[in-house]
Amino acid sequence: MNISEWQAGLTLAMVVLVVWGICRAAYGRRLRSLQRQLAKLDAAQQNAVRLGTQARKQVEELQRLTAEYRRRLTAAELGRRSRPPAKPVPVLDSEPEPAAAGAPPRMPPGGWADTQPM
Repeated sequence: MNISEWQAGLTLAMVVLVVWGICRAAYGRRLRSLQRQLAKLDAAQQNAVRLGTQARKQVEELQRLTAEYRRRLTAAELGRRSRPPAKPVPVLDSEPEPAAAGAPPRMPPGGWADTQPM
C-alpha cells in the first residue's frame, strides 16, 4: 500500500479535526458546568458579604442603643442619689401607733381587740 504525501496530510488533518471536535464537546460541557458552579459560588459570596455588612450595622446600632441606655441609667442613678431623702409618710388616725416599751397595747378605734389580756 502506497500512501501519497497529500493523502497522509489529509488524513492527519481529518484526525486532528475529529479529536478537536471530541475534546471541544467533552471539555465544553465540563467548562459550562464549572462556570455555573462559579456563578453560584460568586452569588453565595456576595450574599455573605451583604449579610455580614447588615450584621455589622445591626451590631453598631445595638451598641449605640446599649450605650444610650447605660448613659440614661447612670444619669437616673446619679439623680436619685443627689435627691434629698423622702419625707416620712404621716401616720393616719385609723392606724394604731406603736406601743412604748412596757405600755399596755392600745385597742383599735371603734371596737374591741380580738383577744383580751387576762
